[in-house]
Amino acid sequence: MILRRVIEHVREQNWTAVGLDFVIVVVGVFIGIQVSNWNDARVLRGEERVYLDRLHRDLTRSVDVSASSQRFDRSQAQLEAAILEHVSTCEWTDKARTDLVTGAYLVGKFSPISLRRGVVDEMLSSGKLSVIRNDDIRFALADLLGKVDGDQGILDQMVIRAAPHVAYIEERIVFRFTLSDDIVTLADVVVPPDRAQVNYDELCGDERYAAAISAIRNMTQQRVRNEAELRKRYLSLIHAIEAELGYSPAREEAEAA
Repeated sequence: MILRRVIEHVREQNWTAVGLDFVIVVVGVFIGIQVSNWNDARVLRGEERVYLDRLHRDLTRSVDVSASSQRFDRSQAQLEAAILEHVSTCEWTDKARTDLVTGAYLVGKFSPISLRRGVVDEMLSSGKLSVIRNDDIRFALADLLGKVDGDQGILDQMVIRAAPHVAYIEERIVFRFTLSDDIVTLADVVVPPDRAQVNYDELCGDERYAAAISAIRNMTQQRVRNEAELRKRYLSLIHAIEAELGYSPAREEAEAA
């Protein structure tokens, strides 16, 4: 229709009409492009919001997992400190025996890295990280992933370094039990002294045993510090995402834990 009108106007040498037809075509094309761009932008913003919401949920879950990890690692460090005290004083009360047997069973069991990475890995593999427009969130997420990768490398090295210490500690005790079905996590484990065979007095003069416990305790404390820093970054990124999305779920309990 437009082309026919232009041809007719050219034949009639009606240049004003030709000019108007040209303007109509240009404006129509421009509006069409703008509508398409606006629609594409709307789709991208919707996709961004979905990813941010899912990332928020993964990070919230990571905060909870991190809290559990820190409780376990702190409990480990306390048990290891107690064992060092008991082998130093050589006073074997029922509590001291329980501390040693339980601590020996759990020694060298470090908590894993707490980040739930489902959405992050999906975004990285599909190239969707650029969907997030907020530079601060993208940079904070990149820093967090770098921190996680670094901590995973440290944890892998800890496991390797702890192995000979754990092996020596386990040589000094024989366990006679299996975990019951009602044990949900290792943090719930308490081993009664009568479920293990150990020469307590012999351990008092065993400097290598004390050195092994001390070395692993230092690694456990490092895990506590690393996980505490990760948790701070989770919370910071959660707050940034909440500000971007325009909502602020209550996180007071998680932050106070």
